[in-house]
Amino acid sequence: MGLEELTPRSAFLILMGCAATVLFIMGGGALWEHKYSTGIVLLVSGAGLTYAFFRKGKIAVVFIGLIFILVNAGLTVVFHPSLPGMLLTVASAVSLILLARWQAQRSRATLP
Repeated sequence: MGLEELTPRSAFLILMGCAATVLFIMGGGALWEHKYSTGIVLLVSGAGLTYAFFRKGKIAVVFIGLIFILVNAGLTVVFHPSLPGMLLTVASAVSLILLARWQAQRSRATLP
């Protein structure tokens, strides 16, 4: 999909998917640091965004989240190599491939 095919609605949904992903990451980090009230608020906000905009397209928010993590972790690993960063990059890439294959098989099975 090139930028010519990007509609305002698609751009908005991508933005909301990235925002939900960031909220989930920040919420998990806050819970890790024992800031439970902040973590719960962030996780609930991310879940609210996901529910509001991706009620029928849950697979879309998973794809957006994995791509967001792959791009950002991959860029960081190049300049600051670390084992968790490399594992996160590889895990999100493998997850994207497996999820795309699963979705393709699922859609092929529903065709007449």
